Amino acid sequence: MRQKWGVLWACLLACVLATYAASTATPTPQIMVSDMSPREGNGGQRQLIFRVGLSKASPNPVQVKVATKNSTARAGQDYIATAQTLTFAPGAAQSSFAVTIIGDTFVEPDETFFIVASAPGFTARYPAATCTLRNDDISPNTTPTPKPTSTPKPTSTPLPTSTPIPIPTSTPVPTATPVPTATPTPTVTPTPPQPTTASVRFVAYADTWADASERWWDIGSKRINGQDTSNVLGDWVASGQSNGKFDYSTRAAGLMLTYQRAPGVPYFVGHISARGLKPNFAYQLKLTGKPVNGPRGTGKTQSYVSATDKTRTGAPDTHIVLGANGEQTPINGDDWTNQQLGYVGRWWNDSNASGNTNAITDSVYAANTTDTIYGYQFVGDFVTDAKGNCETDISGNRSFHITWQDWQNGAKDVFFASFPLSGFMDSSTPPHYYGYGSYAPATGDAAHGENGLSGIGLWYELQAGRPNPVVLPPGTYHCRMLVTEETFHNLYGDTSSPLGGKWKTVMATEDRDITSGEPDAQASNDIVFTIQ
Repeated sequence: MRQKWGVLWACLLACVLATYAASTATPTPQIMVSDMSPREGNGGQRQLIFRVGLSKASPNPVQVKVATKNSTARAGQDYIATAQTLTFAPGAAQSSFAVTIIGDTFVEPDETFFIVASAPGFTARYPAATCTLRNDDISPNTTPTPKPTSTPKPTSTPLPTSTPIPIPTSTPVPTATPVPTATPTPTVTPTPPQPTTASVRFVAYADTWADASERWWDIGSKRINGQDTSNVLGDWVASGQSNGKFDYSTRAAGLMLTYQRAPGVPYFVGHISARGLKPNFAYQLKLTGKPVNGPRGTGKTQSYVSATDKTRTGAPDTHIVLGANGEQTPINGDDWTNQQLGYVGRWWNDSNASGNTNAITDSVYAANTTDTIYGYQFVGDFVTDAKGNCETDISGNRSFHITWQDWQNGAKDVFFASFPLSGFMDSSTPPHYYGYGSYAPATGDAAHGENGLSGIGLWYELQAGRPNPVVLPPGTYHCRMLVTEETFHNLYGDTSSPLGGKWKTVMATEDRDITSGEPDAQASNDIVFTIQ
C-alpha cells in the first residue's frame, strides 16, 4: 500500500511541477508602440514621433518593420503613408518612427489611423498602436443650443386697474437733418488658397559626362564565375520586336514628381510615379541646385540671389526670390539653394568632370569662382517592378552616399527594402519577356547566363560628414531633380564595358539646349518649395 501511495504522490508532484513550468515559461518578447492623440492642426504638416520598444533586448540585431494603415483617417488627406524598417543594435530596446500628419480647417469627427509592426521572433498586438487625430476646428456658423425654457407659473387674477392720470404732452423737439450715409467700401474678393502640392514631369536628359553610359544589369545582378552576363537586360521590346536600346525620350512622359510646396518639416517631401521604365531596376534621385557661375551655369541672363558668407555658415536666413514686379520668378539659377544642397549632400564639377565626386570638397567649392559646381543631395532610390512601374513616397530627411546590394561589402547604414525579381511577357509573337530577351531573370539557365539572384535586399550608406537627419535652413528653394541609373559600384573591373554604365543621368525635371548651351528658362519646370 505504501508503494502505491508513493507512486501516486510522485505522479501528482510531477503534474504540479509541469503545470508550474508551463505557467512560468519565458514569454515571447513583444514589440511595443506608443499610442498618440495629437491635435489635428489647422494647416501645413508636422511630424509625430512614435516610440517603438522591445520588451527584451536581443544580443543580435533586430529589424522591426513598422508601417501606417488607414482607419477613419486617410493617407494623403490626413497623414502621409509611411513604412520603414527600424534596426535595433544588439542590446538596444528603444527606437522611434516618424509620421507626418496634415492639418486642415474642416469641422469633422476625431479620426484615427494605425501603426502595424512585425519582426522575426517577436510578437505585436494588431494594430500595434492607434493614433487619434483630435478635431480642433469650430464652425463659425454653429448655432448655440438654446437653454430650456422653464414652465411658467399660473397667473393670478389681476387686481382692478386704476384710471391713469393723463400727463400733459411736451412740445416735440424738431428732428435733426439726417447725415447722408457714406458710400460703402467695396468688398475685396479673397485670394483663393494656393495648392499645397505641385507636380512636374521629367524629360530625357543629355548627360554631357564623357564616361556616362547606360546600365544593363537589373537589381539582382551578381557576377558569378567571372561572367558579365548575369541578369543582363536583353534587347528591349517595342511592338513585339527587340530594338536593342531603351529610348528614355519616349518613356519620360511616364515619370512624374509630386512634391510638397511647404512641407512643414526641414527637408524635401514628394512622391514618384513611374510607368514603363527599365524593369527590376533602381534609379537614384538627386535633388540638385542650379549654380549661376561657370560655363554651364544657369545665370547667364539673370539669376536669383548670389551666395554670401552668411549663407555658407548655415545660419537661418530666409531666402525669398522676387522678380522685377515683386512676384516669385523661378527662372535660371540660384546659388543660395545650390549651396544649401551641397552642404547637406555632395558636389559635382560639371565644368571639369574628374569622375571622382569625393575630390570636390566644401573648401574646393568655396574657393571656386569659375567652374560650374553643382550641390546635390542623394535623397534615395526608387525601384521598378517587372513592368517598369513604381509608386513610392520619397523623403529628403537623410543624405545618402551610395546604395549597396546585400551581398556586397560596404557600409550598410540604412536598410532600404527587399525586392523580388520576375519577368513579364510583353508579346507572344515572338515570345520575348519584357526587357529580358527570351528568358526571365534568375532562371538558372546556364546556356543563356541568366544565373543572377531571384531577390535582393538593398541598403544605403549615409553621406559621411553630413547631418543625418537633414535640416535645411529656412528659405525658398529653387532647384531640379535628376534621375541616375544605379550601378551599385558594379563595374566588374571593366569601366569600358557597354554593359556596366557609370551613373548615367537619364532623366531630369529640366534639360538645357545642348546646341546653344543656354539653360532651360521654363518656370514650370522648376521645383520650388519653402522651408519655414
